[in-house]
Amino acid sequence: METGGYAASESSPPSSKWPSNAEGYTLLSRIGHGAFATVYKAKVVSGPQADSDVAVKVIELEEFADSSLEEIRRELQMMKMCRHENVIAYHVAFPTKRQMWLVMPLLEGGSCAYVMRATGGSMGFEDESVIAYILREVAKAVKYFHDNMQIHRDLKAGNILLSLDARVFLSDFGVAAPLRDDKKRQTFVGTPCWMAPEVLEQTHGYDYKADIWSYGITGIELATGEAPYQRMHPLKVMKIIIEKEPPKANRKLSHLFLDLIEMCLQKDPKKRPTMEEVCARNAKFFRTADAEPLKKLLSRLPPLDQRIPPLPKAREEKVEEKPPREQWEAWKKL
Repeated sequence: METGGYAASESSPPSSKWPSNAEGYTLLSRIGHGAFATVYKAKVVSGPQADSDVAVKVIELEEFADSSLEEIRRELQMMKMCRHENVIAYHVAFPTKRQMWLVMPLLEGGSCAYVMRATGGSMGFEDESVIAYILREVAKAVKYFHDNMQIHRDLKAGNILLSLDARVFLSDFGVAAPLRDDKKRQTFVGTPCWMAPEVLEQTHGYDYKADIWSYGITGIELATGEAPYQRMHPLKVMKIIIEKEPPKANRKLSHLFLDLIEMCLQKDPKKRPTMEEVCARNAKFFRTADAEPLKKLLSRLPPLDQRIPPLPKAREEKVEEKPPREQWEAWKKL
């Protein structure tokens, strides 16, 4: 799911100081969307935080089969546990009608994907020091996940959020999953263009090295404005990723950046580095990181709600099943 301008501070656990019902917020404007959720800029209208601006992610629960509802609950549990300066958290989450509302601090920068679109990003971020900065901050977040035995599984520019002062946050854990030393994931999830070959093949399962591949693809996306094969049919993309050599950026890049991409895009996951190794072996590249050009870029952009693309077309088929009562009770305890 690609989302817009919402994110969180280093440690923002759910708190009673934030209203836990829809009446406590006024939704002002849409600032992001995905297949089953819309993100709004909102204002708190009651309680200790009255008049504060926040972001509210509204998940349409009727769009989900019962088997998918657990993914939403898992996302909330993971966000609740996260305590890292580059990882999203939330103030409070609650069910209302046939929706789940997640209330988070507002980030006016929006996602990297939206920033690239707003600046005519057919070539991505022009300044390589900006890309180095974003990738360095994302690496910290991914390492945090892996150190805590989690795989993100949906790394891409649309899930990298920015504040106006250029802080970087990794978002959207809806498809992330626990990882244990003796267990590899075999669930088919994610976005095809960013998927590792072993995830698509579904033969031997996969582990945290799948995130390393997606990280390399995201590097290309930030440099060129889109992921390799993004304009192709998903089935063709899958065939290419499995059968062909790893993709390359269609733009001239420094040898330091190219080295980072190449080491991440090894088809054999055993040959890919860990995120700790990525950080260590690319220290020289990350030392070129500079947030100042990104701050200047963000300061020149129009307000977030004026640069969000149109809503996606509605799904032709909708799941009519209602979530069972026990699911509602479980959510209320989050």
